[in-house]
Amino acid sequence: MRVKLIKSAYNDLKDIRRYLLLKNVSDKIVRNLINEIITDIEILEKYPYAGRIVPEYEDKFVRELIRGNYRIIYMITGDSIRVIHIVHQARLLSNVIQ
Repeated sequence: MRVKLIKSAYNDLKDIRRYLLLKNVSDKIVRNLINEIITDIEILEKYPYAGRIVPEYEDKFVRELIRGNYRIIYMITGDSIRVIHIVHQARLLSNVIQ
């Protein structure tokens, strides 16, 4: 399956990086986290159902992977996967996804 990181998810990655650097997290740790998230996303090409169903939505095509404190939210649509958001677990998903 083809995996696409849509603009909102890409912006989430930039925001995560910016926030952590502002909190004086080392650049190396931030890079490692971003790389781990990207690696998790790449796994979806072979294993699209690797993530669990997002509890707030109960839709078998809206799923998530957990990486550290972050939720990688994605949708399976036909023969592709769209990563729609990457959010901290403390955030309410209803405030992020419209």
